[in-house]
Amino acid sequence: MIYMDLTNRNIKESHSAYHWWRYFNGLEPLEIAPEYIFQAIDVVNAANLNQEEIEMITQAEYKKANAEAYAQDVYEQGADQERVKTIKSMLKLNYNLEDIAKVFDMTVEEVQYLAKR
Repeated sequence: MIYMDLTNRNIKESHSAYHWWRYFNGLEPLEIAPEYIFQAIDVVNAANLNQEEIEMITQAEYKKANAEAYAQDVYEQGADQERVKTIKSMLKLNYNLEDIAKVFDMTVEEVQYLAKR
């Protein structure tokens, strides 16, 4: 058990008790506060959420995850389209299928399939 006088303003800023004192007096933590102070604040804040707030956070995290997945999918589709375009250009320049497959680390069959798209 620990006793802390919340009215004591003479705690050195370098002492961990100072950062707890700030927390218990409703003050924001300083950037120099130990990481465990921030972790404790996060735990307490999460424990004090009501059901509606928890659902809102869950929905926001779900939407964020979906948006990130969509962005990744769009990026991959764009990269795939660029790869198809490059393969077709290389075939027009009379590169053989084996060389194209080596460049893209693919099989000849995969190159043929993409060239038909």
